[in-house]
Amino acid sequence: MSYRMPPLNALRAFEASARHLSFKQAANELNVTAGAVSQHVKSLEDLLGVKLFQRLHKSLAMTQAGQSYLPALRNAFSIISESTQRISAKRSAEVFSIGVQAAFAVKWLFPHLPLFLRNNPHVDVRLGSSIELEEVGQGLVDAVIRYGTGHFPGFRSTLIRAERLDPVCSPRLLASGPPLAKPEDLRHHMLLHDEFRENWRIWCAAQEIDDLDLTKGLSFADEHLALKAAIEGFGVALGQDILIEEDVRSGRLVRPLGDGPERNSGYYLVCSDGNADCAKVKMFREFLATGIKSSDIPNAGHPEIDVRAKVAAFTKRAASTVRGRDG
Repeated sequence: MSYRMPPLNALRAFEASARHLSFKQAANELNVTAGAVSQHVKSLEDLLGVKLFQRLHKSLAMTQAGQSYLPALRNAFSIISESTQRISAKRSAEVFSIGVQAAFAVKWLFPHLPLFLRNNPHVDVRLGSSIELEEVGQGLVDAVIRYGTGHFPGFRSTLIRAERLDPVCSPRLLASGPPLAKPEDLRHHMLLHDEFRENWRIWCAAQEIDDLDLTKGLSFADEHLALKAAIEGFGVALGQDILIEEDVRSGRLVRPLGDGPERNSGYYLVCSDGNADCAKVKMFREFLATGIKSSDIPNAGHPEIDVRAKVAAFTKRAASTVRGRDG
């Protein structure tokens, strides 16, 4: 069945002009010129073969035909608007938006993300680089992944995994440098620090080592860069185990001293109390709670999603917004 339909722009121009009884005010609303609105209305009148307005000196008056036409048109616009909102609401319910730090995204989330997408093909995941809790509270994102102790007042947090600090280095460093078989051997190696220079102090205290000079070594803006330097053979870095597992599995890094001490900090999925039990957040939380195994992680070149090809833009954009403390 075909419909004889006037142009949509002409209908919008008529409806706005009828509300304001002014081409100028209608033009301001529609972000066009008053002349354009007048021309649209005239084209509609020509198509209908009747006058819809009486053009007065500084205003408009609706004709009987215009008054008769307007209610049906407004009803049609209302039906279209309501249907659009219903479709949009349904679509937004299938979108899971999450803010995540760049280092965590690249080192842990992206290797695991293909498995979640494959198990939940109806969910459209949207990643952002901001982890501000204000955005969660305002509903701009469904959740964020933050580092801390899990104490985020006013929000619901779920531990992804407790943090463990492991000394790591390139296998080339072990092959060509001094031995590194026990903690005391670290005095013969370059230590790589993040900008806070706290991790090595914490690690040494747990290992009861008090004669290692922690004032020396290279410092970097964040742990991600320190780990990159370790991969390149600059020295020995301390890596959060959740962030180094892919590099250890691939052989880019080794853990010559084994597991480090577990801390009372880690990465948490944080959402608002009001959003905590919605389906998409529960789905992602349950996915994290399954205890994902290394063998579950697809190869980067998996045909369903090439993770490495898709993260470059995010990494560049997110690098300037990395934060790593409770807020």
